[in-house]
Amino acid sequence: MTKESDPKSAETKKTALFGRLRTYFFTGLLVTAPPALTIYLAVLFVGFVDNHVRRLIPEEYNPEQYLPFAIPGAGVLAVILAMIGIGVFTTGFVGRFFMRKWEKMWEKIPFVSGVYSTFKQLFETIFSKKS
Repeated sequence: MTKESDPKSAETKKTALFGRLRTYFFTGLLVTAPPALTIYLAVLFVGFVDNHVRRLIPEEYNPEQYLPFAIPGAGVLAVILAMIGIGVFTTGFVGRFFMRKWEKMWEKIPFVSGVYSTFKQLFETIFSKKS
């Protein structure tokens, strides 16, 4: 009996082929999923922010009133500028005073204090200058 006609050999080859195909599939998934999810979440985030921020911009400052097309990301740009403005304010003396009061207020609320402190610690860890 030759090796090619052996049923165990054929089954082993099918199993090996299936194993390689499964490995290739998961490798392809691992390579494509992170950028695809990142792009998908970025599009969702930009759309979400644009839809909510667009309502806050007065009509005379909304570029869609003057242009025949929408500017995607205008809401994100507004949020970025707002964060920069808040950052400028809170780094000053008056801003630090208000931040201490703000944090004390959150620390007094029973359930929220745990969530707030967890997120604060997470962001401090992520944005710390030490590696």
